[in-house]
Amino acid sequence: MTVWRVQLKTDCADRNELLKFCMNNEIIGVGWMKIRTKEDRYDMIRTEAQAFYANGTKGAIRAVNAMRQMQTRDLIWTRLDGVYYLCKVGEKLWKDRVITAEHERLDLCNFVSAKWLKIGTEDEVPGKAIASFRARGSVQRVRDIEEISKRVWNAKWGNKDYETVQMSIRDIWGMLSADETESLVLLYLQNKGYYIYATTLKRDTSEIECVMVKNDGSHLLFPQIKTGNTGLSGNDYNKFTEDGNRVLLFATSENYDKNTNPLIEYLTKHEMGKFVLGRREILPKSVLHWMDEII
Repeated sequence: MTVWRVQLKTDCADRNELLKFCMNNEIIGVGWMKIRTKEDRYDMIRTEAQAFYANGTKGAIRAVNAMRQMQTRDLIWTRLDGVYYLCKVGEKLWKDRVITAEHERLDLCNFVSAKWLKIGTEDEVPGKAIASFRARGSVQRVRDIEEISKRVWNAKWGNKDYETVQMSIRDIWGMLSADETESLVLLYLQNKGYYIYATTLKRDTSEIECVMVKNDGSHLLFPQIKTGNTGLSGNDYNKFTEDGNRVLLFATSENYDKNTNPLIEYLTKHEMGKFVLGRREILPKSVLHWMDEII
């Protein structure tokens, strides 16, 4: 089973009408109406895209080919005006679609059948699903949230439509938003005896999250936190360790390019997991919501 993200972003003037049409007809998809092939082949999609779309060919090929790859019982996250929905792909796949004048009018000619569930706002959606909407493409695969997506579907559907397996604390990083992950790491550091200079939070820099100070005043600490598949390189942070100051790096991918600088710490998910399990009483309610799915 694969989890996808689809942007309801077409040339339709009224996206609420588009949403209603999709839900009533139990479908979800994208535009690119000139791609009409039903042959289950990437090369046919590419040929039609190149014939009709001089600009944006790559986007058309990626989007329609992703729709082609969807299989029955795959799950799809989508949203409109801040409300999130989860769709389960049905028996009729992309190659089985029948395009009508109404599909053309709404610019929705590449679709699969799907049952819809309204999930709600971001606090009910796994963080990786939320982050996936930042990408520009119409359709993309979302990895490492299969189990939690099944659980969300089962909870909203009202029965055990999907079999699930036991999850561990390591799985929580796919459920949290970037802001929730940042909050946890900063709580961890405060628990280790660091104070935050509040004026440095949300500063206009991509290099660090904020500036912190050890409670004895001995040094400053510069944390950086990355979610998703992004990695961090220690060499980018040597400059922050002048005068004995320190750096803490945390990437949920644990993709670290480490160096030998002893003032740079690479925080592991194992260490963070121990903190999260041991200090539940100080965690945000939104984090506890996802922990309840694990423990």
